[in-house]
Amino acid sequence: MISLYTRAMRVLWPPLAYLLLAVPMTWPLATQLGTNLPGLGDAQLQAWTIAWNSYAFRTNPSAIWDAPIFFPYADTLAYTDNHLLLSLLVAPLVWATGNPLLAHNVLLLASFALSGWAVYGLGYQLTCQRWPAFIAGAAFSFCAYRLSHLIQLNLLQTAWLPFALLFLIRLLRPHAKGGGQLRDGLLCGIFAGVQAVTALYYAFFTAAVLCGYAGLWALDQLWKRVRQAAPLPWRTCGLLLLSGGLALAIALPFTLPYTRVYASLGIVRSVRELENWSAPLRAYWSFDARSLLYSRFGERFVDSGEMVLSPGFTIALLGLSGLLLALRSRDGRFWGLVISCAFVLSLGTGLRFERYGDPLPVPLPYLTLYNYLPGFGALRVPARWGLLVTLGLSVLSSVASAYLLSRTSNRQRHFAGAALLIIVLSEQALSPLSMPDANRLTNPPPVYSWLAAPDQRDIQAVLELPVDAIPRGDEIERIIWRQWYSQLHGKALPVAYSGLIPFGTLDLLRYAQSPFSPAALQFFQIIGIDTLVVHSEQYDPAALRELQTGLEDNLAIRLRAEVGTSIIYSLLPIIALDIGPSSQRSESSVCISADERVPGMIALALARRWERADLAIYGPGRLRYYGPLRQTTVGQICDYGLLATAEDPLDHGYLAIDRLWEGSGVALYQRSSSVQASLNLGAPVPGQFHPQYAEQLRITRTAEELLVGTVKLVPMPPAEPQGVAIDIIAHSAATLSIDMAQIQLQPGLNTITIPLSLDRPLIVAGQPNIVALLRLRLLAERPAQVSSQAIDGTLVAAAAANYSDGLLTVTAQAAGADRLLLDVWGAASYDDRPVHLLAGSQPLARSGSELDFTIDLLRPQANWLEQSAAPQDGRYIVYIKDAARPDGPGRPVAKFAIRNGQVADFEPVPLPLTVVR
Repeated sequence: MISLYTRAMRVLWPPLAYLLLAVPMTWPLATQLGTNLPGLGDAQLQAWTIAWNSYAFRTNPSAIWDAPIFFPYADTLAYTDNHLLLSLLVAPLVWATGNPLLAHNVLLLASFALSGWAVYGLGYQLTCQRWPAFIAGAAFSFCAYRLSHLIQLNLLQTAWLPFALLFLIRLLRPHAKGGGQLRDGLLCGIFAGVQAVTALYYAFFTAAVLCGYAGLWALDQLWKRVRQAAPLPWRTCGLLLLSGGLALAIALPFTLPYTRVYASLGIVRSVRELENWSAPLRAYWSFDARSLLYSRFGERFVDSGEMVLSPGFTIALLGLSGLLLALRSRDGRFWGLVISCAFVLSLGTGLRFERYGDPLPVPLPYLTLYNYLPGFGALRVPARWGLLVTLGLSVLSSVASAYLLSRTSNRQRHFAGAALLIIVLSEQALSPLSMPDANRLTNPPPVYSWLAAPDQRDIQAVLELPVDAIPRGDEIERIIWRQWYSQLHGKALPVAYSGLIPFGTLDLLRYAQSPFSPAALQFFQIIGIDTLVVHSEQYDPAALRELQTGLEDNLAIRLRAEVGTSIIYSLLPIIALDIGPSSQRSESSVCISADERVPGMIALALARRWERADLAIYGPGRLRYYGPLRQTTVGQICDYGLLATAEDPLDHGYLAIDRLWEGSGVALYQRSSSVQASLNLGAPVPGQFHPQYAEQLRITRTAEELLVGTVKLVPMPPAEPQGVAIDIIAHSAATLSIDMAQIQLQPGLNTITIPLSLDRPLIVAGQPNIVALLRLRLLAERPAQVSSQAIDGTLVAAAAANYSDGLLTVTAQAAGADRLLLDVWGAASYDDRPVHLLAGSQPLARSGSELDFTIDLLRPQANWLEQSAAPQDGRYIVYIKDAARPDGPGRPVAKFAIRNGQVADFEPVPLPLTVVR
């Protein structure tokens, strides 16, 4: 009988051998497992992620996705690969030792053992020979791609795809020894799901490879059905579905936070990014700059990072030879397809010999997939598809190696196999790693231990100064170190490092350039930063004195401590923003406006603060900050409203006198007890962007409901409404009929207050094409009589646009302002950079007068034109605005594109009579 030990060694000798090989291939990492990392930057991020996950597993697993970085954003763990499954494996090690460095490095070395073992299995399945399979596993495990990504633990998780493929092949070969079993389907699904979870990029690779193999198998079965009337393998199909369902079940919970992040942040990888990270042909013969063999040849054969894709010349030769030998088999054709497709995809947006070189006029599919395949736009580094090229060549090399070794005697086979292994590894061998300063990694400055002390448990969010406005180069390194040390104290960091930097953080960095200015300090207070840590050694003396004076002169700042070379300041909160549930009801509500003038970071921070205070948050959401919130019911006015300072509070049912606080571009209002409900009277127009406002309205009250036009208020306001206030706009002087009475309207915005009678309907009617009823408020107190009030300073307008014979014409009727502004903004197609194409204004000679703006969009010239820029390819929107408020959102009246220097896709956006903000 074979002993259990012998059986175990037969199975485990490949991973153990690869683990031993990893020691010299990553030297001297094995000598510093618990004290160092293979590099800085991304390696620190990976180790920090493991530390955070391990801490959250033990303390608050439900909050694990809200890692304490990029405060106050949510789901920040999903800004890069989450490492949750890997962290679960090593969490006991972190808990026992308190050392995420050791856990990180154990996972790193294990990735070499597992990746080699998985490819060994594929090679052995093809050849049934150990030496060819072992060489194939070594070629993949220690390939240039993997060795050049030693600091990116997420990209080293390459084992699960070949493991999934190994068991898929076994599943689809029921007549092979032990194949076609339920366990094969289960293991395929498990490994596919784990691969999708451990590295987001490899989820796409896994889906492509497994679906490709299953697709070829399905075509083969259909061909047998047609030619040989063979029965369809329904059992195997069922196991395939089970395997796919299991993979989805594993991956989906880990994928949802990523979909939330991409949806809320509006992330779109630009074509410029794709071009930057597309592989040139040169990448396929490039090795890491530390290559022992090829660095002596200079830049001809070396590169760095993503541009290192060489499988090795020996493996390339063996792999292509193996492809020719196996081309008649299904596996041979499959690997040929994988290699060719992955190679083309790795080239990205164009075929280039050198990075940044001009592409050859050869059409490639990457941009088509980027534009039309859901989720594909998240892959900003096309070059990473080159990993599959190396995988395919490594597996196929086992066929050629088996062919060569079969020509040797049994005695010579071991020597020949060992010699071939040495050649393959020699091509990829690197000079010893240049390890970072271990002392700096393990001995943080004293301020971080101070922050971790129990006396500082009240501190929630820390901004460390100085910071640069643009996180690049040395500034990124400084941010990474601060984040690395934060694992000691666990405080939230507004400025951090990960796979992406959200839009709002860039706003914060701009404020942080003058951290003692009133605007900056108020911004910090609103978003919830309560502590500033000033690293005095990073300032020159004059700048430090100016900063200290500016901070200490502000009443919202308190000096808290000086620790080492760091000065800690406490930032007092704004008490007016600490609203909470009303004593009259169990849950209070707050509505956050989506107006473009509300700073997104402020809205995000306050929404999260008020959610923690158990307020119900309503609003349509803000792209780049957060998704849609709760939706208000018809007529509902929330207990509180956060609006842009320049917004009219009446649009949301609030009165100007009920403003609680104002600052940093926002104003907080409390609902007035005198207003019971507020209705926008606009109705959507099919196929149009703007709503249409009617010129008449009927209000009917029954015992069960209140009917405003066709809108039912059910349930009715808690108390019977006693009157209505209606905001009415007119582009010229007009007459309004209220039952039998006549009211004169001034051009612009008017508010009409009317007592509400319960015994008969109330009918309000204005002149068509001149008057529009904008909104209605139900009043708790009965007005003494019908009254009218003109509201000064509000622009109202109706407009239409046309494009003909190369000219844009915008015709508008307006009142309530001195001048009307035409403003054209766009985004360049190359990099989405804002383009202010043109702007100009004309005076409103009299209320209701008609203005014409006519302009050549490509060669703008007009006596009213005040600003213009060179036209660029991109997409554009034409706005009309009040010239006194050029920074307001205005109203769009047309959109178009400039493509190849010509105006295209012009589309008018008719504007009915409305208020222009």
